[in-house]
Parts: sequence; C-alpha cells; structure tokens
Amino acid sequence: MSVATFFDISSPWLLIGSSAAVISIAVAVAVMMPDFEINLPLFGPTKIKWIVGFVVVIFFLGLSTPNAGGNLAHIGGVVAGVAGALIILSKKRRDTSNATDYDRLADKIRRSGFETLSAKERRRFFELSNMRK
Repeated sequence: MSVATFFDISSPWLLIGSSAAVISIAVAVAVMMPDFEINLPLFGPTKIKWIVGFVVVIFFLGLSTPNAGGNLAHIGGVVAGVAGALIILSKKRRDTSNATDYDRLADKIRRSGFETLSAKERRRFFELSNMRK
C-alpha cells in the first residue's frame, strides 16, 4: 500500500516534495555563515549569501505564476531557515557571554580568593557553575 492511496492524486492542490526543507537549511547556513564560498562550475568561488539570495528572489518572483503555492512553500522554508538560524545564533551568543563571565570570575578567584567576590558575583558564579554540569 502506498501513500498515494490516501490522497486524491488527481487533485491540483497536492503538494509533494521536500524542497522547502532543503531551502530552509540553505538559508540557515547563509544566515549563519554568509561568507562561506562554494565553487560553482561556471562562476568559480561564490559566497553562499549570493546564491541563496538569488534563489529567494526567484521564489518571490514566482508568486505570480501558476505554481504560486509551491513558491509560497519555499518562502515558508526561507522563513523557517532564518528563524532557526537566529535562534541558534542567539543561543551561541548567550553561551559565549556566560563562558566569558565564568572565566572572569574564575580568574578573580585565582588571583585574590573566593572571599573577594561580592554576594552578587558569588550567586552568578554558582549559577554558571551549575550550568556547566
């Protein structure tokens, strides 16, 4: 039994494929590493931000074509990719900030001892220590 038996294959509204998911991943990579270069056969080294940007423009231009639903799905993939990348980048930024705070407090403890930390610094140090476990 195939999946096709559950759907009316003659329906013009049937959406099949995973290209929006692939676009989502490409957009996420372009947001996170915009200067990453890919060697294209006819163009040579090209930054991923230009490749993905060109493809996204094509999808927006395709909204007025008979395949507007497919292009809209691709734009949904673009939105998901941007959102996913921004979530990952904000988490990395927060983790980096926490690591910097922890290192600063640990250095202060090494230099002058734990008792030199203020009450606020001690609470922060214990918070960060528990996060590292």
